Amino acid sequence: MDGERTRTLLFGLFMVAGREELTTPEIVALAASLGLTATNVRSHLTRLVARGDLVRRGGSRRARYRPSPRKEKAVSGIRFRLEFGAKEEWDGQWVLLSIRPPSTRRERAALARRLRFDGFATRGDGTHLRPLWPKRRVTERAAAYVSAGDGIAVCGSLLGVDPLDEARQRFRTPELKRAAMRVEALFTTHRRRIRSAEDALALRLRLGGLVARTLATDPVLPAKLWGGADPMRRLAAQYRRFEAHLAGRSAPAVARALREGAARSVGPGLPLLV
Repeated sequence: MDGERTRTLLFGLFMVAGREELTTPEIVALAASLGLTATNVRSHLTRLVARGDLVRRGGSRRARYRPSPRKEKAVSGIRFRLEFGAKEEWDGQWVLLSIRPPSTRRERAALARRLRFDGFATRGDGTHLRPLWPKRRVTERAAAYVSAGDGIAVCGSLLGVDPLDEARQRFRTPELKRAAMRVEALFTTHRRRIRSAEDALALRLRLGGLVARTLATDPVLPAKLWGGADPMRRLAAQYRRFEAHLAGRSAPAVARALREGAARSVGPGLPLLV
């Protein structure tokens, strides 16, 4: 398992535990279902804190971790994609965003990642385009970019080009559709392999991480741009049902891991050195 995927899975632990904060022993106990060692987990926690993805409080003996405000925004974006019902009709309007590029390469790369996550396709002239849909969310995101830097956002119809054809190419909708279908097919395949609560917990974390990574590429487009039903909304709906099933099956393993972690955090007599 590569490091980036492992760190995504560690974030899933906060979701399955239903906790805003977890101690190191609790994280280690939960991650054991994935075959991760305590040393491996601690190494990833250190890196996540250094990157600003996790916030740590308390000394080494009683350290507690929680997702950082920056990472919470990304989690909120994934949660939106999971829950979005796509009931709003698209009126064919677009938003074109033009922002002065930041001065450093690191800042430019960070801006590009945020724009991509918010579903803006960067065009050859340096502007960024997406459908004005869902209208309220996209308007808020465009306004946030403009207020954070030197730029403008223009909303309206596009003239002189085929916006649907251009958008499908820039958003790579055929590729994204295939990716969503591949992940969805795993739900049926893996359902048959659950033999215990620990199996359910491991599957819940692995599939949750895979779905999160897939939905992170979802530009949230109206059905017209997909050329039919939205494969990402279908994936999200199927996952919500499967996650509810896995939550019930994995509950005993989650409870056992949290009890074990809590016991290791406090005693006997002395807190665990972490």
